[in-house]
Amino acid sequence: MLASANPYANRGPNVTVREVLDAAARRIEGSFNDQPLVEAALHATLFETYDALGLSSEAQFHAQSALALRRKSLPPDHLDIAVSLHHCASAAAKMAQYAQAEALARESLDNCQKHFGLRNRTVAESLMTLGTALVAQGKFPDAEPVFRESAKQHQELYGTKHTVTIRATNRHACCLLELGRLDEAEPLLEQGVVLGREALGPDHPELANMLSSFGELLHLNGNFEAAESAYRESLAIRRIAFGDDHITIANSFNVLAFLLVDEERFEEAEPLNLQSLEMRRRLYGPRRIEVTFALNGLARLYLRTERPVEAEALLRESLGIFDEAHPTHWRRAYAECLLGAALTMQGRYDDAEPLLLEGVAGVRAARGDRDRFTQEVLQYAADFYDRVGRIEEGAVYARILNGE
Repeated sequence: MLASANPYANRGPNVTVREVLDAAARRIEGSFNDQPLVEAALHATLFETYDALGLSSEAQFHAQSALALRRKSLPPDHLDIAVSLHHCASAAAKMAQYAQAEALARESLDNCQKHFGLRNRTVAESLMTLGTALVAQGKFPDAEPVFRESAKQHQELYGTKHTVTIRATNRHACCLLELGRLDEAEPLLEQGVVLGREALGPDHPELANMLSSFGELLHLNGNFEAAESAYRESLAIRRIAFGDDHITIANSFNVLAFLLVDEERFEEAEPLNLQSLEMRRRLYGPRRIEVTFALNGLARLYLRTERPVEAEALLRESLGIFDEAHPTHWRRAYAECLLGAALTMQGRYDDAEPLLLEGVAGVRAARGDRDRFTQEVLQYAADFYDRVGRIEEGAVYARILNGE
């Protein structure tokens, strides 16, 4: 009963199942004082079931309880401790505790590899958790080889058409997109969409994830019509799978709005931006890094529609979130450039210039000169120097924009 929940079969927490789980959790406390390993096994099962239902806080409690009991009762390199470390890493990542998730995933990998070598299900899953934690901290160059190895292991263990293989391949491709390595991401995403349709069916959430990533690739390559089609198909699948009030819906709204802004369809984009921001604040909490993506997207729209004061407020909120936990993330540098552009539009040139210089350097270093985000921020810098009459300095950025 406890281990039967599946996130795709159940489509969210079932009230009856939740009541059974909560009752079981209450019963095990204090009932196995002389059998700590039995209690640990029950906590591990409860972790897996709460996790499958998307109840991350409860899942983390049981993962940590199982690990604590096993550390007290087993030698430090025991396999069960390695599995509990993996559970705790996964739970920490879902709770946005990314540095902790990274440390736990690395410890789990070390222990698992002592038992299994380099090829094992828990090793492959720990690699994917580690990659996720690294990406969330903006450590994309470190994450890419981790995701590559995870995808390779999942393919060897499960074949190309298994759900977890498709998920691992998508994570690798998304990391390549973040690094601006579009040529490497393209075949992975094209094949992933085909395999997703064949193996998972037309309304599976992993197909929706792959379509969203493929849409981003098309968007980055300037194929707006095809990108919009992929984004909208992904959104439709997510609505079937999860309903209208789910974080994946907010994600779809955000990427679709970003595309619509690029097409200057501002009246269509703004309500999507606003809905995405409201949902992310409510479902994630106001200080999660995921909220910054919606803040930056809405601020970008305000810049394009000559509303720099409104953009400034959003961008200062975004930078505050980055500074709390993710000061080296490339999207922080992007937010600096947006803020510099907002201040430029207000004539606050002394404040704008250092933000633009630092931000452009950060985005260029992370994504290269041909990337869409880099091109955008280079234009902000060129526009700034044109506006203040420093034509030669503006020409430097114009030449980079032109590939000279």
